[in-house]
Amino acid sequence: MRLETRNLSIGYDKPRLEVAQSVNIKIKDTGLTAVIGVNGSGKSTLVKSLAGLLNVQAGNILLYNQPLDSYNIKDIAKKISLVLTKQRLPQHLSVIDFVALGRQPYTNWLGLHEYQDKNHIIKALKQVELYEIKDKACSTLSDGQLQKVLIARAIAQNTPIIILDEPTSHLDMYHKAMVLNLLKDISTNHDKSVVFATHEINLALQLCDTVILIKHKKVIQDTPQNLIRSGVLHELFPQDLIKFDEEAQLFKMNRI
Repeated sequence: MRLETRNLSIGYDKPRLEVAQSVNIKIKDTGLTAVIGVNGSGKSTLVKSLAGLLNVQAGNILLYNQPLDSYNIKDIAKKISLVLTKQRLPQHLSVIDFVALGRQPYTNWLGLHEYQDKNHIIKALKQVELYEIKDKACSTLSDGQLQKVLIARAIAQNTPIIILDEPTSHLDMYHKAMVLNLLKDISTNHDKSVVFATHEINLALQLCDTVILIKHKKVIQDTPQNLIRSGVLHELFPQDLIKFDEEAQLFKMNRI
């Protein structure tokens, strides 16, 4: 098991706030996992905790069967790459220079790239179909291209686990589907465990191997099909405006 939690409680210290408790999830060696829930349920808190950005309140996070807090920052960076939704790209950097930052855990003290580093960088750019614009400044890119640049940096980091917080924020419907389809390809065809927090529940149910649902401080992990059959999705939102259509396997607006 690449990543798992045991009786985990997550939240914040100042002021003390518990977001979720008794969290027991497992991230297998490959696959696409979505973290879903209503606004404020703790999706971002969970993925940031899994990446080691937030201290846990109780329980344990195990990375390759070892406590996450037993690793130093550099060793974690060789196992987990992180893409944050509000991350700003240095506008003066070119696409290839920004993606090259993903190799920092492996470079020498001068930050010089070896042949292997450059190979990972080029491979990542081609994988997200950005190689042709590798020399363009990040400041000239569209939101969809910028999101692909962030994912390319994570790919170049060459970690077995990729964790993303709201990777489709500020994207239109087509580019949301494009990014999530890219994540599906990475997890399926490149031996990666990809975990992402999202509001795109309908797309997640279609694409993901497993889903982590946070509701009222409780966490459920299961396949999309099992979650649908359990009926829990009917209770996720108030049904005055939207409801879950079990036959179509997606949320729909109620007709006025």
